[in-house]
Amino acid sequence: MLGVYPWRCHSCHTRFHARLMPLSDTFHAHCPICGNLELKRISSEHVNSPLGFLWRLLRVPAFRCEPCRYKYFSILPMRELQPEDEAVHVSSAD
Repeated sequence: MLGVYPWRCHSCHTRFHARLMPLSDTFHAHCPICGNLELKRISSEHVNSPLGFLWRLLRVPAFRCEPCRYKYFSILPMRELQPEDEAVHVSSAD
């Protein structure tokens, strides 16, 4: 319920509890399958879901996760890129 899961260290086999992602990132849109935060906004017509017609009517944004290619609707806002993240994207595009 709190998003804290049991883990085990692969090197020393110590058990501990931790979140999957920082608490601040849980309030931003992220892929429900892999947790990726770098999403692409897409047209809502490309998302097939049982309540898709309702989300389109309410104009809820649609997203696509690049690594796992999952398409979904989310009412959470996208995470804004930090200046160091933008520099990485610009340099990798060259």
